[in-house]
Amino acid sequence: TLPPASEGTAAVYLTNVDASKLDYFLSAALTTERTCTGGAPPGTEELVLELANDAPASVPEYVDNKLPGRAETTHTVQVALYLPPGRVVEGVSVDGEPAAVSTGTEAGWTWSRLDVDVPRGARVAVAARLTGGAPVDVVHSQPLVDPLQVTLGTC
Repeated sequence: TLPPASEGTAAVYLTNVDASKLDYFLSAALTTERTCTGGAPPGTEELVLELANDAPASVPEYVDNKLPGRAETTHTVQVALYLPPGRVVEGVSVDGEPAAVSTGTEAGWTWSRLDVDVPRGARVAVAARLTGGAPVDVVHSQPLVDPLQVTLGTC
Protein backbone atom coordinates (compact mmCIF):
# COMPACT_ATOMS: atom_id res chain seq x y z
CA THR A 1 0.00 0.00 0.00
CA LEU A 2 1.25 3.46 -0.87
CA PRO A 3 1.70 5.86 2.03
CA PRO A 4 -0.40 9.04 1.87
CA ALA A 5 0.96 11.63 -0.57
CA SER A 6 2.20 14.68 1.29
CA GLU A 7 4.27 17.77 0.53
CA GLY A 8 8.02 17.23 0.76
CA THR A 9 7.86 13.49 0.08
CA ALA A 10 8.84 11.23 -2.78
CA ALA A 11 8.72 7.48 -3.22
CA VAL A 12 11.16 5.41 -5.27
CA TYR A 13 10.27 1.82 -6.10
CA LEU A 14 12.20 -0.76 -8.14
CA THR A 15 10.51 -3.72 -9.79
CA ASN A 16 12.34 -6.68 -11.32
CA VAL A 17 10.98 -7.01 -14.88
CA ASP A 18 13.42 -9.61 -16.23
CA ALA A 19 12.14 -12.60 -14.18
CA SER A 20 15.65 -13.15 -12.80
CA LYS A 21 17.12 -13.51 -9.36
CA LEU A 22 19.65 -10.74 -10.04
CA ASP A 23 18.10 -8.50 -7.36
CA TYR A 24 20.61 -9.99 -4.93
CA PHE A 25 23.42 -8.20 -6.83
CA LEU A 26 21.64 -4.82 -7.22
CA SER A 27 22.38 -1.81 -5.04
CA ALA A 28 20.68 1.57 -5.24
CA ALA A 29 21.49 5.02 -3.88
CA LEU A 30 19.34 8.14 -4.21
CA THR A 31 20.72 11.66 -3.91
CA THR A 32 18.81 14.93 -4.13
CA GLU A 33 20.55 17.99 -5.55
CA ARG A 34 18.88 21.35 -4.94
CA THR A 35 19.33 24.67 -6.70
CA CYS A 36 19.08 27.34 -4.01
CA THR A 37 19.01 31.12 -4.27
CA GLY A 38 19.48 33.36 -1.25
CA GLY A 39 17.81 31.03 1.25
CA ALA A 40 14.64 30.80 -0.84
CA PRO A 41 13.07 27.43 -1.67
CA PRO A 42 14.93 25.62 -4.44
CA GLY A 43 14.14 26.62 -7.98
CA THR A 44 14.72 23.07 -9.17
CA GLU A 45 15.62 19.80 -7.60
CA GLU A 46 17.21 16.77 -9.18
CA LEU A 47 16.75 13.27 -7.86
CA VAL A 48 19.61 11.02 -8.96
CA LEU A 49 19.18 7.28 -8.53
CA GLU A 50 22.41 5.34 -9.01
CA LEU A 51 21.94 1.63 -9.68
CA ALA A 52 24.87 -0.80 -9.50
CA ASN A 53 24.96 -4.44 -10.62
CA ASP A 54 27.67 -6.47 -8.89
CA ALA A 55 26.73 -9.85 -10.43
CA PRO A 56 29.56 -12.27 -11.20
CA ALA A 57 30.58 -12.90 -14.83
CA SER A 58 28.43 -16.02 -14.99
CA VAL A 59 25.36 -17.11 -13.04
CA PRO A 60 23.29 -20.30 -13.02
CA GLU A 61 20.45 -20.38 -15.55
CA TYR A 62 17.78 -20.07 -12.84
CA VAL A 63 19.34 -16.71 -11.79
CA ASP A 64 19.85 -15.04 -15.19
CA ASN A 65 17.87 -12.42 -17.14
CA LYS A 66 14.97 -14.06 -19.02
CA LEU A 67 14.30 -11.21 -21.47
CA PRO A 68 15.34 -11.90 -25.08
CA GLY A 69 18.38 -10.05 -26.40
CA ARG A 70 19.83 -9.23 -22.98
CA ALA A 71 23.07 -10.55 -21.49
CA GLU A 72 22.48 -13.15 -18.77
CA THR A 73 23.81 -10.84 -16.04
CA THR A 74 22.23 -7.56 -17.22
CA HIS A 75 19.49 -6.76 -14.73
CA THR A 76 16.38 -4.99 -16.05
CA VAL A 77 14.33 -3.10 -13.48
CA GLN A 78 11.41 -0.71 -13.65
CA VAL A 79 12.13 2.53 -11.79
CA ALA A 80 8.99 4.21 -10.45
CA LEU A 81 9.14 7.72 -8.99
CA TYR A 82 6.08 8.87 -7.06
CA LEU A 83 5.60 12.58 -6.27
CA PRO A 84 2.92 14.45 -4.33
CA PRO A 85 0.63 17.03 -5.95
CA GLY A 86 2.47 20.21 -6.92
CA ARG A 87 5.71 18.47 -7.94
CA VAL A 88 6.37 18.13 -11.66
CA VAL A 89 8.92 15.96 -13.45
CA GLU A 90 10.39 18.20 -16.16
CA GLY A 91 12.68 15.54 -17.58
CA VAL A 92 14.32 12.20 -16.94
CA SER A 93 17.69 11.00 -18.19
CA VAL A 94 19.63 7.75 -18.00
CA ASP A 95 23.39 8.28 -17.88
CA GLY A 96 22.87 11.81 -19.20
CA GLU A 97 20.71 10.80 -22.18
CA PRO A 98 17.03 11.88 -22.26
CA ALA A 99 14.68 8.99 -21.47
CA ALA A 100 11.02 8.43 -22.24
CA VAL A 101 8.78 7.71 -19.26
CA SER A 102 5.23 6.57 -18.69
CA THR A 103 3.20 8.79 -16.36
CA GLY A 104 0.00 8.51 -14.37
CA THR A 105 -1.62 8.99 -11.00
CA GLU A 106 -2.34 6.62 -8.15
CA ALA A 107 -3.75 7.21 -4.65
CA GLY A 108 -3.00 10.97 -4.76
CA TRP A 109 0.53 10.52 -6.16
CA THR A 110 1.79 11.34 -9.64
CA TRP A 111 4.15 8.68 -10.96
CA SER A 112 6.78 8.41 -13.69
CA ARG A 113 8.10 4.98 -14.70
CA LEU A 114 10.74 3.62 -17.01
CA ASP A 115 12.61 0.35 -17.54
CA VAL A 116 16.37 0.49 -17.06
CA ASP A 117 19.03 -2.07 -18.04
CA VAL A 118 21.88 -2.33 -15.54
CA PRO A 119 24.76 -4.36 -17.05
CA ARG A 120 27.01 -6.46 -14.84
CA GLY A 121 29.78 -4.34 -13.31
CA ALA A 122 28.08 -1.10 -14.33
CA ARG A 123 26.66 1.88 -12.50
CA VAL A 124 23.67 3.52 -14.17
CA ALA A 125 22.41 6.97 -13.14
CA VAL A 126 18.72 7.80 -13.53
CA ALA A 127 18.12 11.52 -12.98
CA ALA A 128 14.75 13.26 -12.67
CA ARG A 129 14.56 17.07 -12.73
CA LEU A 130 11.69 18.34 -10.53
CA THR A 131 9.99 21.72 -10.19
CA GLY A 132 7.19 23.07 -8.04
CA GLY A 133 6.23 22.21 -4.49
CA ALA A 134 8.36 21.72 -1.42
CA PRO A 135 11.83 20.15 -1.58
CA VAL A 136 12.01 16.42 -0.90
CA ASP A 137 12.82 15.72 2.73
CA VAL A 138 11.28 12.23 3.08
CA VAL A 139 11.82 9.32 0.67
CA HIS A 140 9.73 6.15 0.81
CA SER A 141 11.01 2.91 -0.72
CA GLN A 142 10.27 -0.78 -0.56
CA PRO A 143 12.51 -3.36 1.13
CA LEU A 144 15.40 -4.41 -1.11
CA VAL A 145 18.16 -6.97 -0.60
CA ASP A 146 20.45 -3.95 -0.15
CA PRO A 147 18.27 -1.12 1.26
CA LEU A 148 18.04 2.10 -0.75
CA GLN A 149 20.68 4.55 0.46
CA VAL A 150 19.30 8.11 0.59
CA THR A 151 21.26 11.37 0.76
CA LEU A 152 19.17 14.56 0.86
CA GLY A 153 20.68 17.83 -0.37
CA THR A 154 20.36 21.01 1.64
CA CYS A 155 20.39 24.73 0.92
